[in-house]
Amino acid sequence: VTIEYPEERKPLAGRLRTRHRLARRKDGTPRCVACMMCETICPARCIHIVAQEHPDPNIEKAPRTFDIDLGVCIFCGYCVEACPEQAIYKREDGIVVMDYDRCTGCGTCVDECPYEAITYDMSRGIAQKCNLCHHRVDKGLLPACADNVCLAHCIHFRMEG
Repeated sequence: VTIEYPEERKPLAGRLRTRHRLARRKDGTPRCVACMMCETICPARCIHIVAQEHPDPNIEKAPRTFDIDLGVCIFCGYCVEACPEQAIYKREDGIVVMDYDRCTGCGTCVDECPYEAITYDMSRGIAQKCNLCHHRVDKGLLPACADNVCLAHCIHFRMEG
């Protein structure tokens, strides 16, 4: 099967252990109201939401799709080894970070990532991935998308260390 990346993405297996899940209401629908706050604040631009009308007239919107590139990254480090520009490195705490100033946009890391966690941003001409807002984690804070930005409180991270 040929996939025309980045326009067409390979479907993920339903049993994929790293797939993210949104918190849900009692009726089973996602608590996310597709407000786009997390997508707007994400510095790596790796949250993608497509909104739709919610069937309940009391709720304005719901996500038709909600993708966080982190949802497939397991911080394995393949991209670190693959990058010819040394623009990707793995910190001691396991967070894989991309140096966007060093990235030349060659796409080697995109090709080598077995989890499709790295995407190519055509507008900036570089590869990108969630880096867990490492600059915030270093200060003891949560990643931006989960730190009081989510109005429905449906994005959660458990930070260990």
